Amino acid sequence: MSNNANNNGSKLKKKLGQRLRFLRKSISLTQEELSFRSNLDRSYIASIEQGRRNVSLVNLHKIAVVFSMTLSEFLEGVNGNHNNGK
Repeated sequence: MSNNANNNGSKLKKKLGQRLRFLRKSISLTQEELSFRSNLDRSYIASIEQGRRNVSLVNLHKIAVVFSMTLSEFLEGVNGNHNNGK
């Protein structure tokens, strides 16, 4: 994989993490509460928010459901230039 592809992947994971943290905090959920509602481990949620995790579509869907969003709604802004996670 080229350095450019690695950099793009890292940026995408970071933006996904920022989006998740923004949404979680916007409804005053802790990582533990999100973990319970999505049936995913709290450390897994933390690693997503830190931009260190490649996340499967199945797990992204589990998270989106917690926010009453479709997967596409959840991913809005992840590939764009939004700074606040929106």
